[in-house]
Amino acid sequence: MPLKPSGLSKIKFLHIAKIDGEDLYDWTQDNKPISAYKLDILAVKSIVKASDIYYQINRRDLKICFIMKEEILFIIGADEKIQFQLLEAIVDDICDQFFEYYGDMVMKFSGGLSDAFNGFSDNIINIIQKIKKKVTYVRAYCKVCKGHLEICVKNSFVDDASDYPVSMVYIHEGHGLLIYIDASYRVRGAEIVKTTG
Repeated sequence: MPLKPSGLSKIKFLHIAKIDGEDLYDWTQDNKPISAYKLDILAVKSIVKASDIYYQINRRDLKICFIMKEEILFIIGADEKIQFQLLEAIVDDICDQFFEYYGDMVMKFSGGLSDAFNGFSDNIINIIQKIKKKVTYVRAYCKVCKGHLEICVKNSFVDDASDYPVSMVYIHEGHGLLIYIDASYRVRGAEIVKTTG
């Protein structure tokens, strides 16, 4: 399901921090205190091991997507119905704009920087509202569900591929669907795959 203007309400929080623990920026829906997500943020900080790899946590009521770039951790939490590829697309844009605006300033200074990022909230809202330009929804048939699914795919996932079709596993309803996507965003095949965790 595409993120519509009301989709902004499905994003629960964004947290940006140095990997050493210093919090840089927090944004929450309706200015809810970030402390409501503190345990989730602590869990993320204990999980992340490598840069430039997306991690995912799927809870009953919340999906969390996060990545570390240049010793900065970007965490987003959303309604459980939002697909991870959509969250990754949002975080990609947030990372790009964050480094564009603040660059090396973040790494050169420490302590008390959180006020320096207050103006970033407008960027967050704009990114979320315009994200549909960064994703494409493909349709694939799932034999287990006995129906077609709308699967969100980051455009960069397909556009930056070195070989086609690209493969992606979409986990839903307790099982995985492996899909093959060509350069024109057409699904060229789909099959059920076993997953473990």
